[in-house]
Amino acid sequence: MHRKARFVVAGARARVLLLCGSVAVVAACAGRAGSSDSSDGAVLTAADAAAALEKCCGDSAVGVALRIASDYKEPSITTRRFTADQFWQAAQPMAEYARFDVATVGRSAQNRQLRTITIGSGPTKVLVWSRMNGGESAGTIALADIVRWFANTRNEDRDIDLRERLLSGLTIVLLPILNPDSADSVATEGALSASEGAPLVESEVRVLTAVRDKLQPHFDIGLVDRGARASAAAAAITLLAQRGAPAPSNGGADERAQRAAATLAKSFLTELPGRVARYANAGDLPVLSKLITDASVSTVVVASGNLEADPQHQRLRSLHVAALLSVFDAMATGAYTGANAAIYDQLPASSANIVPTSR
Repeated sequence: MHRKARFVVAGARARVLLLCGSVAVVAACAGRAGSSDSSDGAVLTAADAAAALEKCCGDSAVGVALRIASDYKEPSITTRRFTADQFWQAAQPMAEYARFDVATVGRSAQNRQLRTITIGSGPTKVLVWSRMNGGESAGTIALADIVRWFANTRNEDRDIDLRERLLSGLTIVLLPILNPDSADSVATEGALSASEGAPLVESEVRVLTAVRDKLQPHFDIGLVDRGARASAAAAAITLLAQRGAPAPSNGGADERAQRAAATLAKSFLTELPGRVARYANAGDLPVLSKLITDASVSTVVVASGNLEADPQHQRLRSLHVAALLSVFDAMATGAYTGANAAIYDQLPASSANIVPTSR
């Protein structure tokens, strides 16, 4: 049953749109709608809210992606703690509806399934993995939203050109939950940091390696977190572009990774100016050394921090959707080759380790 459109304002960063029974965060644009905010609790008309959203996001690529994040937000996942089953209960029906391939690719140490979703059939292959530890959920939630958008659950023609461009240009393999044991431990036991819960073990590392070896991706994107206790005043996003064997022995993978990282950085910086950093080198991420093993693959790691007034990572979720769709489009069209790698190289360096440890 359709609900009457109602727009509620709760401060500059908490506009919420309730439309046709769905919830969409209009404030994904970080309050850029200007100074015309109503007082807390005021009710806007549909026209006013639509105008504010247009002023906020406009027609830019990031604005379009943020609007997609708002429209296709998976309603069943609203917190940063959720089990692997909760994710798959949301994502698998959508993937099967769209006839995307859902495959069991291995088992965790506690015999939970590790599954992938394959989207598209294009020549450029992209592997995206996340949640190597249970508390690392910002990127994982975004993947549920991205599956919804690719599946076109709203059955609309809007963005059809972008969707078809990605489906025909890319083969995207998602491994959304690399460590389901830890995901379930954090969700059910309430662990506070990303390092708590079942640690990543060799069996799960082997699964990721096998998926990568089978796909032989051009790009490998890892979505991790810096931990629940990371300061909200620190970098909200920290990037790492692979620094493998010197080119050309690695086929230019470093350069491609840096340009992809620059594309992601540009998207995040649009909404988080001054809050995006880079890891100085892979040695800052010892826990990832077992996961980033192929120097011929262009690998980018996206590490989420924390944001003020975003304890459940809902704003970070939207920003991940926007950044991932932007970089997917650049990969599908080849536009990433024109990205200015200096955007990545000139990010402030961060040497703080990601919280999780593995055994």
